[in-house]
Amino acid sequence: MAEWVVPLSDLSFTPEEVEAVADTYRSGWLSQGPKVMAFEAAFAEHVGARHAVAVASGTAALQLICSGLGLGVGDEVVVPSLTFAASAAAVVHTGATPVFADIGAVQRPWLSVDEVEGVLSPRTRAILNVAYAGHPGESLALKELAHSRGLAFIEDAAHALGTREGGLHVGTIGVAGAFSFFANKNMALGEGGMLVTSDPELAVVARLARSHGLSTDTWARHAGAEVDYEVLQPGFNYRLDEARAALGALRLRRLGAGNDLRAAAAAVYTREL
Repeated sequence: MAEWVVPLSDLSFTPEEVEAVADTYRSGWLSQGPKVMAFEAAFAEHVGARHAVAVASGTAALQLICSGLGLGVGDEVVVPSLTFAASAAAVVHTGATPVFADIGAVQRPWLSVDEVEGVLSPRTRAILNVAYAGHPGESLALKELAHSRGLAFIEDAAHALGTREGGLHVGTIGVAGAFSFFANKNMALGEGGMLVTSDPELAVVARLARSHGLSTDTWARHAGAEVDYEVLQPGFNYRLDEARAALGALRLRRLGAGNDLRAAAAAVYTREL
């Protein structure tokens, strides 16, 4: 094991959070169910979106957004040249082509509006912005550019839970946003992600696609709401489990305090460096 002077992550869980996870395992219901639905409702309210769809990862959320918007072969999506692989991979998995645009500067490591304008083509269908290190960057200007050209504006908000810009939570500025709950994110559940959107059609497509395109999920059948299902579209196995949803609902309540600690640490680094 590496001996980190500064740890890669420093996670702590309250007794209430540990007990909530334990209660989920005691319940005997582990797959997507009522705790996932409660987590989605709390998350949507927190960020100000009409719909939140819990999924297996932030990458899964990005892929469901891209596929739900109908991106495909022959389409181009502008993505930042400085990003994690998942941003471009979500585009590639639809058959569309990622087109890389540069960041503003070393001190502004987010997608530049001017650089994006230089790579737009008749095949461009969307602009995918990454809130690098949780910073909104030029989100509002990118949205305006996308709107003026008839393009979709997609947000990779994996690091940006708690970030707001122009009165909007990052991830809700565009047509849809993707958040991550991986172990190094600011609301770590180990794995998991959330797709947020105010587009009801995209939300319906995403809910179908995350669970094999089934017309009803296992919980609905277990609860007696339905007794059968149909496969309405090709889908994926991108569900979030109940234990992580139970943990997420509680950790969401203390997100602000955690972000304040991160901001204080960042201020020290900025001053000293």
